[in-house]
Amino acid sequence: VPPHCNLPVSPRSKIAVFYADGNGFGALRKVAGIKSFSEQLAILRKGLLRSILDWYKAGIKQDGALLTEAFSILDAGEQKRALRFETLMWGGDELLFVLPAWLAVPFAKGFFEVIKDWAIKDANGKSHRITHAASVVIAHHKTPVRQLKQVAKRAADLAKDADAAMRQRGSGGVGHRRHRHGVGHAQRRQDATLQTGLERHSHPG
Repeated sequence: VPPHCNLPVSPRSKIAVFYADGNGFGALRKVAGIKSFSEQLAILRKGLLRSILDWYKAGIKQDGALLTEAFSILDAGEQKRALRFETLMWGGDELLFVLPAWLAVPFAKGFFEVIKDWAIKDANGKSHRITHAASVVIAHHKTPVRQLKQVAKRAADLAKDADAAMRQRGSGGVGHRRHRHGVGHAQRRQDATLQTGLERHSHPG
């Protein structure tokens, strides 16, 4: 990000890897049928991609150089802008995105907002929810993405294991609510930090 963008120091020169793995997709394929499941999932994911692109475009179009530079970057020829976003995994059960660290928290919140009502229907028309385990790994931009992917995948797997263990103990609901409550506070703190940077840029001095 150019020096004139007053982002907080902590996310500068850092990238984020967002990884999501579908929960129980094998079982869902059995109840819906492989072809039907794939077709329904493809429609849902097209909507997800559309939402992501709309979010980026909205950020670019807002007034202020900070927002423009935060969401996009000029290409080598400086003739057009490119989104600060890469899709590394899309098919199958897994999704993997790379984006700037300063967009990680709002992106994660938006991701779960988009997919919260996802469901597929079986041959009898019964709906089955689609959920994901996800993780975000933030590191210096020179860290190999391969390493970040491994860490992110491991984190998502641990989240699945922890959720399964809580369910077996019969206290999964309480633990899940506590976890979500804590994450919510962390997200609000980080969003406030980003907003402070935006305000400083909008009102120099």
